[in-house]
Amino acid sequence: MPDNAWGRKETLVFPPNVPVYSYAAIGLALFLALLFCWEHLRFGLPPLQKTYSGAYLRSSAGSLFKAHGSYEIVYLGGPKVQSRRALPVDFEDGETVFPDGRRVPVQLSALPLSQGFRGFYTGKPETFTDVAMSRWLRGAIFEGDSFVGSYAASLGWAALSLAALLGVSIPADMRRFRQMKYGRLLRGPVLMNPEEFARKQKGDGIGFNTTEMQGKIRIPAKKEAQHFLMMGDTGVGKTQLITQLLMQVAERGDSAVVYDPATEYVQKFFDAERGDIVLNPLDARCPYWGPAQEIESNAEADAVAASLYQPTGESKDEFFHQTPAQIFAHLLKYGPTPHQLADWLASDKELLAKVEGTEMAFYIDQNAGPQRAGVLSSLGIVAKSFRLLPTKKEAHGEWNARSWSKTRKGWVFITSRPTERNTLRPLHSLWIDLLVMRLMNEPAPNQKTVWFVIDELASLQRLPQLHTALTEARKSKNPMVLGFQGRAQLQAIYGDKLAEVMVS
Repeated sequence: MPDNAWGRKETLVFPPNVPVYSYAAIGLALFLALLFCWEHLRFGLPPLQKTYSGAYLRSSAGSLFKAHGSYEIVYLGGPKVQSRRALPVDFEDGETVFPDGRRVPVQLSALPLSQGFRGFYTGKPETFTDVAMSRWLRGAIFEGDSFVGSYAASLGWAALSLAALLGVSIPADMRRFRQMKYGRLLRGPVLMNPEEFARKQKGDGIGFNTTEMQGKIRIPAKKEAQHFLMMGDTGVGKTQLITQLLMQVAERGDSAVVYDPATEYVQKFFDAERGDIVLNPLDARCPYWGPAQEIESNAEADAVAASLYQPTGESKDEFFHQTPAQIFAHLLKYGPTPHQLADWLASDKELLAKVEGTEMAFYIDQNAGPQRAGVLSSLGIVAKSFRLLPTKKEAHGEWNARSWSKTRKGWVFITSRPTERNTLRPLHSLWIDLLVMRLMNEPAPNQKTVWFVIDELASLQRLPQLHTALTEARKSKNPMVLGFQGRAQLQAIYGDKLAEVMVS
């Protein structure tokens, strides 16, 4: 875990010692108040109130100081009646055209017309006390509302806007002042609750519940294909976390390949109706499978053989793994069943007959001495596990990774019990390696995501395709979930360099 580093340089924002976000919120609220009031004046007030708005403001302000002012009054006129001041009831929607061509979007209502008035006009400026003018405008024109009261709705919306803006700006200013006082974390871990983590990371993917916190810690869906590593001693909760993950995978309808060395997950998640299968020759649900079914090219035969025969890491032992792998790949080209293959691997005569005429014949020649014994011994290691596989008559259906990687129907459980693990380890490693290799390509639009869940990774032998999958298979969008107890386990199997790259 990196050391925490603190600094203040990034927190210096001009001006440094004022609540800039709150000031900005107040400024924006004032702008909105002006905008709302202008909108109310332009579209919300009746024509006469709109005309007298300026006069009402001046007279209301002047009345505080007992001042006088000059005001223009709107009058109604007619040929046979005496002019009088216009009132709101004297107007209705319509249009009036003045002799000079001006058009006003109002017209006289029926009341003044019945009284003999035929038009309206603005009189010459007259002097009034501001108190008198303000009183008359309030009672006759603005229906008893003060000037501020006539804009109450607009100012109310502005006040609500200010409250909302301050609700955001005040916490921001408080965070800023804390940063200015204590500094800002520039490097190192930050403790967050699940809600903060989801907001910061935009978590919308797989989530995990913990006993210490309320709510799920969610991973961003776009980062799921960057894989998951769960490392910790026995009893710290790896199994519970993987169970939570698999429950969500099932809810999504995705596929999964689950290496289950303790048969915990198969008991909880196996669903025959979904099309699930169990790869374990000692389980009655295991389908017929043979390595020859997986081969489409010579290169694939080499990949299968490389997965079965893994070196220990010592250069002197490489010969006794590379050579058997070369012979095994050659045998697969004959298309044998698993039991035929086991018989060949256990018979030096059969092996000599199959490799006769090739450079591999020299490795197991009768005169090769200890070299021959070492190669034959390495070849026979996997024969026992192949003998355990069911025949076509014994099995219920057939399965191979090549076809399954295209349909991705159901889940694949690779299981064993502790007493069987050493015998089945070559098969387990081969099945996982084949599935990883087949699912390296980018999926077609109609293909499901496949989750690789490998608990107790250290119980498998080295998987040649795993390193490539972790470092290059992000485009395949098939997340890998690896669980093991410590980095040392990975280093013992893959070496220091590869283990470092895989973990990082």
